[in-house]
Amino acid sequence: MVQGQPDADFKFRCVLVEAPSTMDRRMELPDGLLQLPAGGPMYVEFWATDSGTTNTGITCAFVDLEYPESCTPMPMVMHSSLFNLFPSGADNGSTVDEFGGCQLAGDVAVEPEWARIGYIQVTPEASCQAASFALRPASSVSSGFGRGGIPTTEISYGTCGIPAENGTVPATSEWGLTAFALCVLTAGTIVLRGRRVARSAH
Repeated sequence: MVQGQPDADFKFRCVLVEAPSTMDRRMELPDGLLQLPAGGPMYVEFWATDSGTTNTGITCAFVDLEYPESCTPMPMVMHSSLFNLFPSGADNGSTVDEFGGCQLAGDVAVEPEWARIGYIQVTPEASCQAASFALRPASSVSSGFGRGGIPTTEISYGTCGIPAENGTVPATSEWGLTAFALCVLTAGTIVLRGRRVARSAH
């Protein structure tokens, strides 16, 4: 997860989890996955907090959520029970466009509280070893309670993902690395023996 700029009015973050969170409001973000699930689905949750100097809460939050289509195709878009007014989010292939929703109460997601706006369900392909997701500015306006729209320049957008080194390495790759290591050791042994024979001859 990237760190937000300290003067951001809103902070938007995504988190990869094995199962959807049971609460839409919490004081800390959930712990993210450290590796891709084997053959099962995972969930990319969209969380938001009102972190600026004026904290009245978030009434609407919208992003474009970019996902690796070749690795995690056909996401299922879902919205939280909290931000269930004007829900939106259309899968355009590699992006869930205008993903988010609204609610009308004040003091929701005032820092340090986080509110879950929605989430998507994706199932990684068997060959997938890494996955990255990014929240980007949407055309739909995000807004604060009693303050109206918040410019995208005053919103900190986060990314989340699992790098290749944390993914499951296929067995064929492990055998390939082992075979390569054996070849290197064998070649080194042959060279050393050759040098010893040459010295003996002298």
